[in-house]
Amino acid sequence: MNQQDAAKILSISGTVAIKDIKQAYRKAALQYHPDKNPAGAEMMKLINAAFDVLKDFEGELSIGDDEQDYSHEVNIALNCP
Repeated sequence: MNQQDAAKILSISGTVAIKDIKQAYRKAALQYHPDKNPAGAEMMKLINAAFDVLKDFEGELSIGDDEQDYSHEVNIALNCP
């Protein structure tokens, strides 16, 4: 996973500090944790992987040309019957 994909999963962009990445991780983890969202196990794997990529990053992050985050689309895909 590259930094751009990780930023999309955590829904962050712009100039970020480590505290911003941790805050985005906590927010996503609360939303998709399997204890609160039974279908969230796969999403939590992605969130954890994204955090591992960005946990020591500080600087400018861009989520790409489309400026759209992945978390919503991945959640929809994982929850489709």
